Amino acid sequence: MELIVYEMCLFYLLINIHFHPTNEYFSLSDINECALNPCLNGGSCINNFGSYVCICLTDYTGPNCIQTAFKVSFPTLDLTYTPDLAFNTSSKFQRHAQLFCNDINNLMSTHRNRFPDYEDCVVTAFKDNPTRMEWELKFKGNVPPGTIDNAKGLIFEAFPRRIYGDSLGIEIGDILFFLDDYKLTKVSIPDAMLLNFTRSPEFDNNRSIEFQTNANLLCADVDTIMKNNADRFPNYVECKVNSFPVGPDGTPMVNYEISFEGDQNPAQLKEDFNNILLRDLPKERFDRWLGYRLGDLLVYYQNFTDFTEVPLKFRVLNLTFSNDLYDSSSPRFRLHAERFCMDIDRLLNGRKDLFPTYEKCKVERFGNNPVNIEILLEFMGQLSIPEMQQLVATVIFEDTPRYRYEQVVGHLIGDLLVYYADLLLYNYNVPFGMGYPSCFCFCDC
Repeated sequence: MELIVYEMCLFYLLINIHFHPTNEYFSLSDINECALNPCLNGGSCINNFGSYVCICLTDYTGPNCIQTAFKVSFPTLDLTYTPDLAFNTSSKFQRHAQLFCNDINNLMSTHRNRFPDYEDCVVTAFKDNPTRMEWELKFKGNVPPGTIDNAKGLIFEAFPRRIYGDSLGIEIGDILFFLDDYKLTKVSIPDAMLLNFTRSPEFDNNRSIEFQTNANLLCADVDTIMKNNADRFPNYVECKVNSFPVGPDGTPMVNYEISFEGDQNPAQLKEDFNNILLRDLPKERFDRWLGYRLGDLLVYYQNFTDFTEVPLKFRVLNLTFSNDLYDSSSPRFRLHAERFCMDIDRLLNGRKDLFPTYEKCKVERFGNNPVNIEILLEFMGQLSIPEMQQLVATVIFEDTPRYRYEQVVGHLIGDLLVYYADLLLYNYNVPFGMGYPSCFCFCDC
């Protein structure tokens, strides 16, 4: 029993000696761990009793300065600094840090062949004035020169960029970080006249399906033009349609703009863009104009002049004049005009030997006292107007049915019986026996 008590007292004494090395009755010597040079990569060693601490040089970290730690500071664009960001234990700090480092770690792991010694991402602090985030990229051991520059280059290339005011940023985690100053040069293309476009109230709303469909198709063609001319427009950003206005004369138009990165000469950019439109895009004829196509829209290029308009005037025998014939949009005007030109088209297209360049017929107006109709016949090329008038009159005389109407003879074109008094005078040469067919009745429609 006494032996047990002695052993217990001895054990207590030894324990007390171990944890109280400065006991006045005992003295223990400390081992200098720094003598073994545990701090690598130029780190300084501080010896403590029973331990040591390494003071690492810049870019190194870890208990023995084995890890390479590159300290990075990223200015932020869309982060508002709040006091809780000063504490790395706050939920806001940890949320931002976790989302940021998750993106960085995923990126570095997919490029392990370029960064085989990558270990970790650590957010160390958020700072104010200006708001920025400080963080570290950690690697095992020594890494080749230029590693941090290569890593930054990869980060700047891999993550999406976004314009924020006058700055260009990259989005990592849930924070937009400053990348560079951003200058945008906008080139306005105002009041481009549209040839094949009928405007409706829906185009007053830039969110309407009609507006967005036409705008998207136009800008898709502009994007293609820019892509095909990337050597001339390397900094092209986007095309945007602003409006579909109406000109003073009711002509529909489109206003759009094209944007370029950097501070550039907008006048020169506009000139170069217009030159490409006029040089490379095929031209289409629309009535009396030529245009080039962007999306579904035919944009005015220049007047079309290589045609001849042949005016003709007919006295109408079987039509009673009324004021609605002054209005080219009235149903009565349109009915007679459509039927008349349909017959003219049939006659002239049927004689390609005489009219190989015939294009179309258009009723210009109806007149009164006496009732008459004026038309324009359009032919491609430059032709003699008197010769074409005579030739058309001859075909009408030969190829249209003739009928007596009271004391005169008329030729039936469409539903109108006309007396062609300008160039051919029949002088009642049609026999009286040549009357109206039994199935036809001349009436005032």
